[in-house]
Amino acid sequence: MPAHRRLEPVPQWSSSIVDDGSMSQPVEGTHAMTIEPPTCLLYLLTVGRDKELVLRVHGTELSIEQLTAWMTEETVHALTVSRFGDEQTATLLLNFRHVVGARLAPYSETRTGSF
Repeated sequence: MPAHRRLEPVPQWSSSIVDDGSMSQPVEGTHAMTIEPPTCLLYLLTVGRDKELVLRVHGTELSIEQLTAWMTEETVHALTVSRFGDEQTATLLLNFRHVVGARLAPYSETRTGSF
């Protein structure tokens, strides 16, 4: 069953996840409301951080092989993510050049995201 989505204007974001903006940037466009649960949780450890960033990923089944390739190739990828407890999704550009560790976990209501 396809997700029911309502498009809304994207608010202006004041900062990125990483203070210097080197790891990720929000993509201007639209937010979507979705009732589908995330496909997985993505845990990222980035250069200069001592804590993992936890993202709830929507609409994409990620694999360790994909993450390995993105990190090896130091590429930038857009992922649809959401915050814990929020049905709004946003597209986030992630620069895997700055990722030093990544792991995947199945989505669960008991696990939280840090986005």
